[in-house]
Amino acid sequence: GLAIYRLTIKCPRCSGEIAIKTDPKNHDYIVEWGATRNYQHHIAEARKAEEEEARLEKDKGDTLAEHNQKVLDARKEMSMMERIEELQHDAVVRSTVTDEMLLQATLERHRRKEADPDLLAEDEAEAERVFKRKAREA
Repeated sequence: GLAIYRLTIKCPRCSGEIAIKTDPKNHDYIVEWGATRNYQHHIAEARKAEEEEARLEKDKGDTLAEHNQKVLDARKEMSMMERIEELQHDAVVRSTVTDEMLLQATLERHRRKEADPDLLAEDEAEAERVFKRKAREA
């Protein structure tokens, strides 16, 4: 087997004697006297494994919550797909509208405003309302 070594050192603060020995079976060391371990990884790993096991047991028993989560995920995915379809539709519409068409629509709107003073007054009232609201928010 593997050799076990005992190490004896002096504490740099108090000059007390500390003895440790190797533990080849666990690939670790054991404090014999004069010190205490701050961290014991095998205990921490065992505790972590127990917590994970407890969480899994809780999740197994909580099938209703799991089902609800699946429903919520499906709804979220459906809304995302609808949004993607809307964006794709908007992209198609934008790609079919040319600069010439936008210019024609703007000119037509301008001509209608000149012909109908009520439209011009409505636009001015709307603009004034919007700019007053923005001024209050700022």
